[in-house]
Formats: sequence, C-alpha cells, structure tokens
Amino acid sequence: MRSNMKNLYYDVVIAGCGVAGLYAALNLPEEMNILMLSKKDLESCDSMLAQGGICVLRDESDYDSYFEDTMRAGHYENRKESVDIMIRSSRDVINDLLNFGVRFAKNPDGSLAYTREGAHSRPRICFHYRKGDHNDTTITCKKMFECDHLRVYDHDRYFGGWWQMHRYGRRNKRR
Repeated sequence: MRSNMKNLYYDVVIAGCGVAGLYAALNLPEEMNILMLSKKDLESCDSMLAQGGICVLRDESDYDSYFEDTMRAGHYENRKESVDIMIRSSRDVINDLLNFGVRFAKNPDGSLAYTREGAHSRPRICFHYRKGDHNDTTITCKKMFECDHLRVYDHDRYFGGWWQMHRYGRRNKRR
C-alpha cells in the first residue's frame, strides 16, 4: 500500500508551539526553513492558556533569591548551570519580547510592573493586566505568521498522520 504523504524538507524542526518554541523559531536565521509541530491546535497550547507572565531577574540583588526559588520549585533536581543561564538571560529575553511588540504591564513611570506568582518569594513576573489584551504568546504567534520561512503543522494537519505512519506503519508493526 502506497502512502499519500509527501516528503517535506526543512532545516529545523521544532516540536512544540508554545512561547518557548515560538521564541526559538523567531531567533533562528531567516534563511532557514523551519517547521513547527504542535500536538494540538495553537489556541489550545499551554502557553496560550497561561496567565501571560514571565519570570525576570529584576536586578543583581535578586539573583540569590530567584535561584533558590527556582531550585526549590524543581525539588532541587534542576541542573544548577541551566538555572543560572535561564536567570541571567531572562532580561535579554524580556527585551526581545518587548521588541517583538509584547505589551507587559507598566507602572505610571513607564517601568515594567511585576507581580508574584507560584513559588516565587518576591515579585519578579512580567505580566499582562488587562482582560482581553494580547498575551506574549498571541503577539509572538502574530509575528511568527509574518515570517515566510516558518510553517506550523498542528496535530490534525500533519503530526497525527506522521505519528500514526511511523508508529503503526510498515517499519513498526502494531503490537
């Protein structure tokens, strides 16, 4: 039996269309053809359903507390080097998202407003405060769809068929 599937050629394949996958895709060179795979439709991904907050290192005096909060939330199983990189790069990520057009809540003086969520002992979450305002994922999705070198296939369009073909296809017989 012959498959009706066509061959697709991409330089990079990203599994997941949440804000991390979108951010990664937007930071790859425009010369690369990028395929993003989503296990569900984009509107149902966890990032779209999230509150719209992102942790950020407010200043160097917050580092030790932020590090401890992150390690504690991960039951001290986190790789310390990865936590350090995440914390130290967080300001650059926020600045990139601001440049992409993400509208985080701001104080009257124009500085970013912060809130406290989850395991954080101090307010260090950049967030969206207006109901109906675009969250970071919505803005990043909009930017992504402006890029000709990015393609997104959700579960119904591609991923489900690919998974079924490889899991139950000729190479791997169903158990």
